[in-house]
Amino acid sequence: MRKLWSMNKTRILITKKCKRNCSYCANNFYNTLDTIDFEGLKKYDEIILTGGEPMDFPIQTYYLIKSIRERYLNKKIYLYISRYDVMLEDILNFIDGITYTIHKDVSCEDIHQYIDFTYLLNDYKKHNPTLYKNKSFKLVWISSLDFGDYPIVTLNDVWIWNKVTYIQHIGEDTCKNPKDLGEDLFLWFRHFTLEDDIWFTENLIK
Repeated sequence: MRKLWSMNKTRILITKKCKRNCSYCANNFYNTLDTIDFEGLKKYDEIILTGGEPMDFPIQTYYLIKSIRERYLNKKIYLYISRYDVMLEDILNFIDGITYTIHKDVSCEDIHQYIDFTYLLNDYKKHNPTLYKNKSFKLVWISSLDFGDYPIVTLNDVWIWNKVTYIQHIGEDTCKNPKDLGEDLFLWFRHFTLEDDIWFTENLIK
């Protein structure tokens, strides 16, 4: 039986592109998805944008989030990512929170991406304490407490997160099916691909 939820939520894949091939990815639950556009967002109180990896398309992700915020000032907008990009500094102005995931088989690049993001959050908290307090920042790391002698999550940066979740046992339910969480699931009608970079940046906000 599906649980009853107090808010209308939707999770939207804004891209299917991802450099990883995680066996436990929630995207493995479905083969096809209906699409949704700006008009379709009207009925939802909470919008979760994910992928794929949104930060593989940072400029497009920025303009999409900015456009949603300009159309719907009072809706909650959350972004799910697993890597850092400098555009996140601007994206933070338009969203209500970020969930950052460190995946299994963490690499040196993953570590540096995570560290760069914690620097951003620390700086944001320092210069925008009120805005920071009203946003949600969650960290999920999967089966990787450290990388050799180089800890991923230290006591010095845990305090910047509202919630930290460590998942050690990998299984089919590691990433929950969004529908089991009370979230309607869609593919963005113009989801990002490597081929549409120019089209998207030139045409999205016209």
